[in-house]
Parts: sequence; C-alpha cells; structure tokens
Amino acid sequence: YKFNRLSVEIQQFVPLPFMAKNRRLALRGTFEKLDRLSGKQIPFYELSMLGSASTLRGYDQNRFRGKGSLLFNLEYRYPVWDAWDAVLFLDEGQVFDDYQDLRLDAFHYSIGAGLRFLSARGFIARIELGYSKEMIRALFAISPNFK
Repeated sequence: YKFNRLSVEIQQFVPLPFMAKNRRLALRGTFEKLDRLSGKQIPFYELSMLGSASTLRGYDQNRFRGKGSLLFNLEYRYPVWDAWDAVLFLDEGQVFDDYQDLRLDAFHYSIGAGLRFLSARGFIARIELGYSKEMIRALFAISPNFK
C-alpha cells in the first residue's frame, strides 16, 4: 500500500442577528482526497468514510466509502439550562473517487435534533436523533466539541 491523503477542515460560529448572543450557528466543512502512489492500492479501511456520529448522522456507521469525501455540517445551537444545549442539525455529504464524480445530485443528507451536556473542559455528551432516506438513528457520544 502506498498513498497520499489530503484533508482540510474549516469550522466557524456564525452569530445570528436579532437573536440573543447565546444562539448561534455552527458551520463545518471537510474535504478529503486520497491518491494512490506508484500504482499501489489504498486499503479499504483507509478510504474516506461518511456515516457516523460526526458526519452523516442519519446513516449507518461508515455507510459511504470512496477515495474522497466532501461534507458540510450545519447546527443551530441554543442553551436550555446551565451546561445543557439543544441542537438542530443538517448534514450533507458525498464520497467520490475522481473529482468529476462530484455532483450536486449525489449529496446525501441527514437532519435531526439532540441534547448536549458541555463539560468545563470542552467535552460533550451528546444524545441525538438523526433522520435520513434510509433510517432513523439514535446516537450517544462523548467527544470533543467542534467549535
């Protein structure tokens, strides 16, 4: 096996005008591309994968695989009580092998809602429900919070 991996991730909070300062949109975009070197292969477990508690939340784990992926997450976060937040989300993404495979009609989406507990150290416990064309998926995760 011999390959290169290019990964780019952009995260941003967007304030919402005319709303309380603690109401916000969290945006995240990720791009990943793998390229074979010297005619060698890329092992299947190294391929770009979508479908998880942090990518397409309404699909099975690693549902989509390819030599590249493009993903967008949009979350509306608002406080409920002290360290508890509620969230509404939209995930859109696709995997591809070649750049010409990228098409607007090839994106998969999931929507959902959840509750989060944010610790003082920046870790969150999340309970979320994601919906897609294929299923409704309940998620529980403890992870670092994306900004």
